[in-house]
Amino acid sequence: MVGGWKLSISILFCFFLTLTPSWSTIQYGFFTTYDHLLIRTAKISAKKEPTKGTILLLQGMGGFIEYYRDIMENFSNRGYDVLTFDWRGQGDSGRFTNQSSLLYIDSFESYAKDLKKFISLNAQMTRPVIFMASSMGGNIGLHYAHDHPEDMDAMIALAPMIQINTTPYPYAVAEKLVKFIVSIGLGERFVFGYQPFSYDTCVQNYSPLKNGDKKTYLKDCRFLKEQPHLAIGGPSFQWLFEAFKASDDFNDDAYLSQIKIPFLMVSSENDYLVNVDAQAELCQRLPSCKLVTYTDAHHNILKDSNNVISRLIKDVDAFSLHFGKTPSDSLQPQQQYVSGQSIP
Repeated sequence: MVGGWKLSISILFCFFLTLTPSWSTIQYGFFTTYDHLLIRTAKISAKKEPTKGTILLLQGMGGFIEYYRDIMENFSNRGYDVLTFDWRGQGDSGRFTNQSSLLYIDSFESYAKDLKKFISLNAQMTRPVIFMASSMGGNIGLHYAHDHPEDMDAMIALAPMIQINTTPYPYAVAEKLVKFIVSIGLGERFVFGYQPFSYDTCVQNYSPLKNGDKKTYLKDCRFLKEQPHLAIGGPSFQWLFEAFKASDDFNDDAYLSQIKIPFLMVSSENDYLVNVDAQAELCQRLPSCKLVTYTDAHHNILKDSNNVISRLIKDVDAFSLHFGKTPSDSLQPQQQYVSGQSIP
């Protein structure tokens, strides 16, 4: 099991914590999962008082903390505490496969268990707690809202993975094909069209029809060239199989009727990875959901143009005004944080 070796040095966290400089704006940490993986976390405290609340950023497929640093700083500057963590199998969290840039998962329920553990370690988050969930994070966040609504006050779903876009294959055909591939023992293979991460491929894959700001995109490619251990080249068939299974719950009206927290769903017309029509349909079926469509945005809304980001920030501010804050102390998570990436 890749990543388990880090446990042997977890006792150093308390020591590293004492070295955290007062000027540090981001605090990194790790926690251990139920199955002994280390999950890397980050927090940026609000730069304004009083704190408006907490944004818990649920990353998309292949995301990592540094990838979202700019947007975290942005919301921190506007008065939110911002927390996130690298999902298992990506970023600097533990992996189950020796193919470090292959995204693999045994079940989406493992993602939800990790999220529950993270929230339990940060039980004093300033309310309201708003999930900001991107793509895959939206799928996980919806399930979490169904199972643990007490842990959150609202959710902002950005291009959520309600249903994967399987073009050119019909959805039902793609689902059956993936199920067959996994059944014959090929689950730990890259999905067709993906390969191990490489800088050259990253640069070549930029498309103005699929990606947002080109300068930002290429900057991220260069960063991953320098930090390749953070990179994901693409999903495995096992991951895709579990994604299909997780999405099936959203076909059940009885299941959706139990998700009663307020939702803001932000869709992009230029989305090549997920089904935009499925997002709109789901929003109509949820008890409390508002749908906003950005005609000029791309799938990864948090990495889009400055115009898109500015509009999103305004929409988030307006949405968060609906939630009254409950009196609480400033965020003092039980989890221990360390400055910088102290563990390789």
